[in-house]
Amino acid sequence: MRNHAAGSPHKAVTIYDISRLAGVSPATVSRVLSGSARVSEAKRKAVLQAVQDSGFLPNALAQSLASSRTHTIGFLVPDIKNPYFSSIYYHVEILASQNGYAVLLANSRGAFENESRILQALTGRRVDAIVFMGGRIDAFPCSAAGIAELEKFNRMVPLLLTSRVEGTSIPQLCSREDGAVLALMRHLSEQGCRTFAILGGAEDVSVLHRRRALMLACGCRFGMVTQPKWALTDTGFSIESGRQAAAQLLQCGELPDAVCCINDMVAAGALQQLRSDGLQIPQDLLLTGFDGEVFSEVVDPGITTAAFDYPDFAQRIFDLLMRGIHQEPCAPVTELYPHLTIRGSTRREAP
Repeated sequence: MRNHAAGSPHKAVTIYDISRLAGVSPATVSRVLSGSARVSEAKRKAVLQAVQDSGFLPNALAQSLASSRTHTIGFLVPDIKNPYFSSIYYHVEILASQNGYAVLLANSRGAFENESRILQALTGRRVDAIVFMGGRIDAFPCSAAGIAELEKFNRMVPLLLTSRVEGTSIPQLCSREDGAVLALMRHLSEQGCRTFAILGGAEDVSVLHRRRALMLACGCRFGMVTQPKWALTDTGFSIESGRQAAAQLLQCGELPDAVCCINDMVAAGALQQLRSDGLQIPQDLLLTGFDGEVFSEVVDPGITTAAFDYPDFAQRIFDLLMRGIHQEPCAPVTELYPHLTIRGSTRREAP
């Protein structure tokens, strides 16, 4: 869209016109429009007034410059191909769009240096808030230096962390999974399960330590046990890693009654491998996942999983972002509760 000077509908407005109207240099106009802090308040106001008077920018953008808000949210994930992250992003983006916000998505690939670079870039773009998922906040152990850097960025723009992180005042939205895991292990016990394996994860990622500890503790409550050879828990989070972990499990000789996977992608890969080797699910083995991804319902048999309500997850994220943007108080930690969804992979008797 072309910009035209007031009273002259055929003349395009330029930065030089704005500089003359505001009585400042073109370089100063450029710095104001890019959000640079190296401009006096008097000159900044003069430029913004000239911008609005001339129609050089839509009023909404001029007003956002004046209010120091851009109605833009940064969204940092380690891997958007992971359905867990893409499901959350999808629903957050819908809410943002409905409320006049744009979302800038960035993939860090879980690398500390990429996260730092992305945070710097998002801050430079003057986003109003940033959602930070995975990466350093899921690391085990968590890096004190990495959290200190997040604290630094949080002083410039409101951050929201989607994992529990000790020793920081940055708002956190995290899952409370003990209830869902207890229900899961109770269900397996009711299906006659006495032994189980744990597949998937990575030893340097906190989600493995949390879910493995819960599975072991809750399984013990129902008289269920595992063996070291069935703990294939440093094998990854992908479908392919699920295939490989299941292939390793089949080499153990004696098999457990159930296979508990660290997420639904690992469960899908394990299901494929086990069936290709002639096992029937659930007749020969019970199989469970975690997270409640869409595909866990459409595979055959459907995968029993501890499922998140993703629209609710996104609503919680958006509400906390709005509190941060508007400087409203919020609880330091907000918890989400996944729920058990029982499907064919663990249901031996007819429904």
